[in-house]
Amino acid sequence: MATKDDEQPPLHILFFPFPAPGHLIPIADMATLFAARGARCTILTTPINAEIIRPAVDRANATNANPHGMAVDISVLPFPDVGLPPGVENGPGLTGQADCDKFFRAIELLREPFQQFLADHPVDAVIADSQFSWSVDAAAKHGVPRIAFLGTSMFARGE
Repeated sequence: MATKDDEQPPLHILFFPFPAPGHLIPIADMATLFAARGARCTILTTPINAEIIRPAVDRANATNANPHGMAVDISVLPFPDVGLPPGVENGPGLTGQADCDKFFRAIELLREPFQQFLADHPVDAVIADSQFSWSVDAAAKHGVPRIAFLGTSMFARGE
């Protein structure tokens, strides 16, 4: 008979969404589904994007208050200073090509804080947006499997 000491800790999954509502919201929904089934889930994002998903995560955490459900945590890493106006950390805030270029430079600069987060916070798996192609190597460096999240809607197919 298994004792309380023999129980495995819950699987800890790190979710790393691309900073745009069409990516943030589906990953937050996915994390809450995993958490409702007993996985420990952390969503890693930037301050402005954390505020976008916080209400949904808080509602889900209130709903998951059961013996098997776990709370979803939100961890924040700073958005790189690339010359965008204050508070612009996602797609809807971009006003032109120059902003887009700066934004995608910031996406590349998230690599180092992401790697540092993995070094400081061991996880069992990473589900990262497919836009973060460098997350494969970063996760592998820490011996963590990475699953790509591709949030394309089935309605986007052009057949």
